[in-house]
Amino acid sequence: RDRVQSFCTGSCSSERDQLMRAAVALPADCTARRPLLDVLEAWCATEPTSTGETSPYCFGDIVKQRPDMSIQALAGKAPDQLLTICHANSCFRSNARYLSAVSRLFALAGPREPGESPIDLEGLRGPIPTEEPDTFLTRETLRAVVPNYYGPFRQELVDVVCVRVEGDYCEQEAQLVAEENPIVNPKLVSNPCKSKCLLPVVSQMGSAVATLGDEMESPYHFALGQLLLGYARFACSQNTDSNLCRSYLFTDAPSDVSSPTSSLTSTKLSPQPAVNTSRLTNCSDICPKSYIGDGQCDAVCYHEDCVYDGGDCLFQIMFPTTLRNAVGNLEEKCLPYDSAFVCSANECRTQLVDGVTNRGCCFAASLEVLREALAKDSEQTSLFEEADRTPWIAERTIPYVEQ
Repeated sequence: RDRVQSFCTGSCSSERDQLMRAAVALPADCTARRPLLDVLEAWCATEPTSTGETSPYCFGDIVKQRPDMSIQALAGKAPDQLLTICHANSCFRSNARYLSAVSRLFALAGPREPGESPIDLEGLRGPIPTEEPDTFLTRETLRAVVPNYYGPFRQELVDVVCVRVEGDYCEQEAQLVAEENPIVNPKLVSNPCKSKCLLPVVSQMGSAVATLGDEMESPYHFALGQLLLGYARFACSQNTDSNLCRSYLFTDAPSDVSSPTSSLTSTKLSPQPAVNTSRLTNCSDICPKSYIGDGQCDAVCYHEDCVYDGGDCLFQIMFPTTLRNAVGNLEEKCLPYDSAFVCSANECRTQLVDGVTNRGCCFAASLEVLREALAKDSEQTSLFEEADRTPWIAERTIPYVEQ
């Protein structure tokens, strides 16, 4: 604590001021600017007390708080403890924000080439170790079935545990959603619509996972986050037949899809996964060539030089069941996001009308989930070029279809 006080207000405070000015002077669009400011602010953060006085520096408690920095640990806290932890200016939030910022700076430094020394950010670590991104973005933890599908603990996960509904914390639902992914296991809760907490928690988890995917450039996590948000938004919507939208979208076997229990290979969209080895000459050794086109999305291979992991990060490969459910009985040419889509074609009009007839308002939910998924697919330009087709036009919204 003495070292922190010296840095913040004592003999070393001029160095802090100099660092702060340098960080503030960075361009607004510099991705390192915000995490650098978060680190500097966290070092000298204090927590207001009930008497209006300021507490000792929050950073002095970071070692003591580290064991509580998991969803499972926070879910075991009493409501009065959560009230302190969840306060907007709490020391716990400040220290979680610090850890998030350091992890973000590691990510911005990029993955290491084989044999390269670790990133030298020891000066930012403080008294505890911080996970580097590649310690969780491994092939094992990218699978949807692992417990920590939501990644390492960070500030966004504090918000998941701190969800409150009607004055009550939803920490038990947060632990439930953390332990099992509701997209992978639609039967996680027999009737999620009777729970006042589940959907708000799933929504907050979706935001956290999508942010992780965006920051770590992990298409799997970004897509999963969007699906969790879609679950929270649409799962309990009800059509005029009193059917919940989750019975069409978030299920193992939607009743209105032809042969729902058949092989998922019947629901495939263009482009198909493909590996043209002649296009891999500039692919970095950070991405092992054996990873490309093996059916598992690898963030380290998700860029143009590695042909976007050979298509392993296409939505249909990562979430085949959800794709089948969202597409329903529509043919590819009748998807509104196909560049050649013509609603006036009798065949497509019939399929769209059937979709509305069978699903009601849940048909619009299906198209919206599909639109979000295909928007990310459209980034993978080399795959579309290889298939000689135009990327999806994901800007087309439901009003476009209704016209």
